[in-house]
Amino acid sequence: MKGLKDIPKVLKINEIGEFMISCLFSNGESRIINFKEFYSKKNITSVHPAYKLMQDLKEFQQVEIIGSTLGWKNTGIHAENYEGETEFYPYDIDPIVLFENSTLDETS
Repeated sequence: MKGLKDIPKVLKINEIGEFMISCLFSNGESRIINFKEFYSKKNITSVHPAYKLMQDLKEFQQVEIIGSTLGWKNTGIHAENYEGETEFYPYDIDPIVLFENSTLDETS
């Protein structure tokens, strides 16, 4: 299971800016994710959980570490769980995707 150890994990949020986040990954690198740039490559419609985040800086800045990645408990999806009950799932982004779409933070 050596490959699982190589998956970057978000350990700490260094700084939250205007639709940008600097965070420390488990490989020791601090990296910056520019979410305006990240989402400009995708077709985000008003039903996507990230749409709300990109429209309102205060909503975006509610980011936190969920598990080993960045997530937002203020937006997400409602879906049925295994027992058929509707449950809320916060919006998060795969840490590999975050790492691959980030740049080295020279200031941290």
